[in-house]
Amino acid sequence: QDGWFWSKPILDFWLQGLSFSLFGVRYMPDQMVAAVADGRLPQPEWAARLPIFLMTVTAAYVLYKGCSKAFGRRAALLGGVVLMTMPYWYLIGHQTMTDMPYVAPVSAAFGFMLLAFTADPTRLAKNYEIDLGITKLRVSGFHLLFGAIVLAVLPQILYLISRNLSLQLFNPPHGFRPHWDEFWAGSGAGNCGLPGNQPCKQTIIPIEAKIAQPAITSLFWVFIVSLVLWLNRGERRVQRLFFIAAWFCIAIAGMGKGAPGLVLPLFALAVYIGATKRWEDLKRVEALTGLLVILCVALPWYVQMYVRHGMPFIDRLIFHDMYKRAFVHVHDTNVGDDTSFRYYIWQLGYGLFPWTGLAAGGLLWWMRDPAERRKLVTGTVPLLVLWFVSGFAMFTITRTKFHHYIFPVVPPIAMLTGLLLDRAMGDEPLSAKNSFWKYATGLGVGATLVTYGLFRMFPGALTGFVGEGGLTPPMRVIGGVCLGLGVVVLAATIRFFGARVPEEPEHPSGPVAYEGLAVAVVGIASAVVVGLVGRDMFVSGKGDVAGSARLMHLFTYNYRRPWPDSIDYSAVFMGFTIVTAALCVLFIAPRLRRHMVATLCSVGILWGAWGVNVYLFKLAPHWGQRETILAYYQDRVSPDEPLVAYQMNWKGENFYTGNRIPAFVSTGAKFKSWVEGQRKAGVNVMYFTTEHGRIASLRNELGNPKTLEVLTDKVLNNKFMVARVRWAEEPTPQDL
Repeated sequence: QDGWFWSKPILDFWLQGLSFSLFGVRYMPDQMVAAVADGRLPQPEWAARLPIFLMTVTAAYVLYKGCSKAFGRRAALLGGVVLMTMPYWYLIGHQTMTDMPYVAPVSAAFGFMLLAFTADPTRLAKNYEIDLGITKLRVSGFHLLFGAIVLAVLPQILYLISRNLSLQLFNPPHGFRPHWDEFWAGSGAGNCGLPGNQPCKQTIIPIEAKIAQPAITSLFWVFIVSLVLWLNRGERRVQRLFFIAAWFCIAIAGMGKGAPGLVLPLFALAVYIGATKRWEDLKRVEALTGLLVILCVALPWYVQMYVRHGMPFIDRLIFHDMYKRAFVHVHDTNVGDDTSFRYYIWQLGYGLFPWTGLAAGGLLWWMRDPAERRKLVTGTVPLLVLWFVSGFAMFTITRTKFHHYIFPVVPPIAMLTGLLLDRAMGDEPLSAKNSFWKYATGLGVGATLVTYGLFRMFPGALTGFVGEGGLTPPMRVIGGVCLGLGVVVLAATIRFFGARVPEEPEHPSGPVAYEGLAVAVVGIASAVVVGLVGRDMFVSGKGDVAGSARLMHLFTYNYRRPWPDSIDYSAVFMGFTIVTAALCVLFIAPRLRRHMVATLCSVGILWGAWGVNVYLFKLAPHWGQRETILAYYQDRVSPDEPLVAYQMNWKGENFYTGNRIPAFVSTGAKFKSWVEGQRKAGVNVMYFTTEHGRIASLRNELGNPKTLEVLTDKVLNNKFMVARVRWAEEPTPQDL
């Protein structure tokens, strides 16, 4: 809408563009969601968010594989369940924002580091034979890794070449046309000249930068990627390949967020090697190859952007949005809040729920026993600890603070929590032989009934909907029945499908007694922490934000935005808080402890499923503009009835209209003059999108038109609305 956007690196935008092309999104002006008028339900958000979701799943799997090699499959699986059911992870994993495109690759990088540090230095990659009929191919991890690197670099190289060599098929002269780098600025395809848009113009790179033409710089990247392939042409050692894979992920993270994606993993890796004195690994981490991979994967876009736009690009992205955000307080959306050391501890409480208390215990668990601590210090646990400590220190020092900036430390917390849960379960099996699925089903059903029963004890609906009469009254009889039945199902499942374990001594001593006591203490402390965090989410303090908004604030930034009156999730938060705290308290019973861990995982999965499919789904219309823009397309008779953004600068109005929208961030004489020009041109019906509180101002600036009808209410969207304005009554067929 209003010029170049240089505040974020390019990766997320490339992913969106590729996904739009792959799925056929109608992104041209006035087409994005216009098909709703034909009875269809276009959902371009799926295409925008799907690449991020796939990165999320891939990163979680690689981190799981790394932790399974380092700490065992059960500990890694528990850590994976914890991670996937933490609000930070599952909410940001469903957004197309730049945080997951760098946190996911960073997580994968640490997963590959764990695989590398636990791998046999002499082990070679296994070859797999693919029979193509006429020939057979032998491939290994080497081919997959370097094939991925080439696939990340080659499209960039080809694109750079295309900026100086165009193929003309339809306009003479036909064939390839060499030229200086040239590009268009502005929103074309009919949007040029709309209010709010800069003029569309063609730009040719300045003469002093012609030595760095895209086709010329592409030769440098060809040389770098060729050097990477040549240096590693015979490399088949698994450990080295894992390290190179980690470097590749770090390069992707640099494309996703810039400096944070590079600094965090490299700093943690360097400190880990120094702290554990694994000096021999300095020769194996493939630092030279890693540097070259970062150069050819992450840097081409940065270099060419500087060549095209010069210092204004560097000033905006590097100095303002990286350096100043780190060392100067650039934004004040958290004004009035304590932004000291406490700030991210506060937000992690909500972002890690319902694992908050156990997560705190997981961060300290590895230090509990001197003998175990000595063993772990030489192992790989410190890599997770340093990942957390480095990230927490980095973002606590950063002067500009948003709730989601601490997101990079969530994966190591989750995996350390998995280690704690693994020890709490002990060495005995969970279920009886051949009864695992019966056991898992029983725990799932029991956990669901208990949670639902507790929720029904309080006023409110599972969907959070608040009707005209207020909250749905509690249904304590149904709640009590479900709660009792759930307890019976859990007890029966443990009794009949749980594994029989040997009788423990009445008074155990030594390390076993110490560890059991430590787990019990962690359980009780966790229950207290969960209770305090949960209370914040179902109790709204006077003058504070709504408790139910705590999760939304984990990935948004306008923390003082009003909460919709039509939604209240207090009862659901109370139910999950009570059941989680109770399960943590039951850690004091050694014979029940491993079953309580498994039940907690069931509750966590329920929490994640509810968070994505109810909480996020029901609140999305209030934090976006999809439904209001759909109302415009459903109501308009023809494209000649324009939609106008009145005192708006939220960008959703641009996205859903393909930027075919006159946008007035500020109004006054210019706005009135434009409207008058449209009326003189014969436009009788116009639509306006704005915030609910600005409808009176809109009516006044329009000169009190014949009719102004608001088409959407606060139940649909409590912030934005769409109004239809008719300047004169349309003639009826009888009049004609």
